[in-house]
Amino acid sequence: MILADEPTASLDPKNSEELLSILESLKNPNRTIIIATHNPLIWEQAN
Repeated sequence: MILADEPTASLDPKNSEELLSILESLKNPNRTIIIATHNPLIWEQAN
């Protein structure tokens, strides 16, 4: 399980996108990723 509380809050847009790419690459059916955020870029990728 990955728990991320506002992972992009202190990042610039370039680094935020890089982090989102990393989190996306970690997705699989056997892993839970929980993200607390106010970032709409993350909302768009959530399911």
